[in-house]
Amino acid sequence: MPRLSLRRIAKHYGEAPRVDALRGLDLDVPQGTYLAIEGESGGGKSTLLNILGLLDAPSSGEYHLDEVDVSLLSDGDAAARRSDYIGFIFQSFHLLDRRPVVDNVELPMHYRGVPTEERRGRALRALDAVGLSEFAWTTPRTLSGGQRQRVAIARALASETPIVLADEPTGNLDSENSAAVLRSFERLRDVGTTLVVVTHSEQVAAHAERRIRVVDGRVVEDASHPADGSPQTGSRPPFSLALSGDPSEGSPRNDTRSAPQMAPAGEPRGEGVAGSRTVSTARDVPPGRASHVRFLAGLRDAWANAVSRPGRALGLVATVALSLALVVTTLGLAASAQTQVSSEFDVVTSRDVSARVDGDGVSPAIPRSTGVTLAALGELNGVAAAAILADVGSRGVRVGPPRGAVSTGTLLGTGEVEEALRLDVAWAGDTTRELTADTAIVGAYLADNLGLTAVDLEPTIDVDGRTVTVVGIIDDSPRAPDLMGKLVLGSDADRIPTSTVTAYVVTDTGAAHQVAGEMPHVMDPHHPDALQIDQPVELNSVRAGVEESIAMSMTILTIVALIAATASVVIASVTSVGERSEEIGLRRAIGARRSHISGMLTAESIAVGLIGGLGGVALGMGAILALTIARRWTPVFDPVLGLVAVGGGIFIACIGALAGVIRASRIQPSDALRS
Repeated sequence: MPRLSLRRIAKHYGEAPRVDALRGLDLDVPQGTYLAIEGESGGGKSTLLNILGLLDAPSSGEYHLDEVDVSLLSDGDAAARRSDYIGFIFQSFHLLDRRPVVDNVELPMHYRGVPTEERRGRALRALDAVGLSEFAWTTPRTLSGGQRQRVAIARALASETPIVLADEPTGNLDSENSAAVLRSFERLRDVGTTLVVVTHSEQVAAHAERRIRVVDGRVVEDASHPADGSPQTGSRPPFSLALSGDPSEGSPRNDTRSAPQMAPAGEPRGEGVAGSRTVSTARDVPPGRASHVRFLAGLRDAWANAVSRPGRALGLVATVALSLALVVTTLGLAASAQTQVSSEFDVVTSRDVSARVDGDGVSPAIPRSTGVTLAALGELNGVAAAAILADVGSRGVRVGPPRGAVSTGTLLGTGEVEEALRLDVAWAGDTTRELTADTAIVGAYLADNLGLTAVDLEPTIDVDGRTVTVVGIIDDSPRAPDLMGKLVLGSDADRIPTSTVTAYVVTDTGAAHQVAGEMPHVMDPHHPDALQIDQPVELNSVRAGVEESIAMSMTILTIVALIAATASVVIASVTSVGERSEEIGLRRAIGARRSHISGMLTAESIAVGLIGGLGGVALGMGAILALTIARRWTPVFDPVLGLVAVGGGIFIACIGALAGVIRASRIQPSDALRS
């Protein structure tokens, strides 16, 4: 059974100046001893307790626990030894204030992989043993100081470690609560636990069977240790509280009967008597496996930690969700915008083709009449509408005799002028008309200049002595903006123009470049190179350019959003670890390895990232729908984007967890618990 043996233990801190906390200390503590360590502050008591509890390593000397030198164990091996042998009761209690009392009592068993039902049953019976069963589902922060200390004692009882170390266990308690704690210590002693108590209290020390005084790092008094160095008379064999029994058969708090444990095959089951108390032999180590966490239990613990701090958890979830919502929105809008731009090009810009040839006013600009040329253009595959405008220079135009003539540019139009030039024309009588030889349409600017405010009555104008009826006013001319200040007359289809001629064509979707290549040969087969063709840029090139521009903008916004979210989660994670340093120190003290702490923090962050990612997808989809509907676009949402967002949330959470893990790995249990 475990026996504590220290030889020539020294511990010093720093180099210049060097502080010697322990100086060649020797100490033997047999199993079952109730030992009180006394001394003035700064004398080395807490350092000695930390070394006994494997929370700190000696600078030199040997420390044998259960005949194994543990003075130079690795961090993982030290955690396993603590899990197997040592329980702690602290002056500051070190409870998880946001978790139920029963969760606190279960914690050492959590780090031994004890099954959930067994763990819960043992914890409830331990609380019953210290008189706190009715508070199992409350949080420790609602309890008094004495009750909180008894929760810490129940934690040690439930773990069934053969050694319990207590640091000033009554330092913050009144006399009544101190007496209750001492009665609980008697129970620990009665079940054969080695109890080592650091105290300034004479009342606490008087209950111990052995008292030593530590001054300047050395044991200067050992009141109950015989001079020959043999174990003290009446020391008890190891015992068990038998918390795994059925509570209906009698709880440890009220039952003074023996609680036997099964002895290994071939070995007798020992029983001993301590005073009037009847006790039974314990197993060598507590139930379970040293420093081990079950996977599902670890996930449940991480989730319980996350929801125990709802404000912080919701804040982190909101940070991740809003950032990923921005990512989803920007990428979704990028896809929607690309679709819309392509649609606009297909419907409008990518379908417009024009061909222009300059004339000298004397020789034919094109070899055939406008009517024949227009008919040939209309026969081309892919042509939806076509018109020809021939520029005949300036003409004098006036309305009625009282007004003077206005000189304005004049064109002769043949074919589907309104459709081919995409004109917005206010026709007389709201009826679309084709131009004839004695009709005309005027640009809105020219109409204002002439005083034509309306065309409903089909006013007439004089064009160089020729009377022409105005049948429409051009309100918009996107393909030929100069028409807003000009006059377009109906043309004789048999006329061969000698001035500058421009053919305007609207094609079917995707036919623009084919039509543009054929138009010169149709208009002037002999001199096709004389025509100047205006055609849209290749659609794929336009789309690629637009997509690249949109993608670049959206990528920048996405990166900024992800950086902001990651930075927020990293800061929150590091801050949270700092605030939880005592909790992390406690978990390490009762058997958690660094990997267990890392896994816990990572699982907590992943839960936050997963929920934040799902929230970001929902918010982003809502924003995409709202914005696209407002713009009358077709919303585009790729399901892969949802998976990317959720993955992004988990990625951000893992980065934050990594920062927290790095900080947590630097936390020394002895320092964290001392603070």
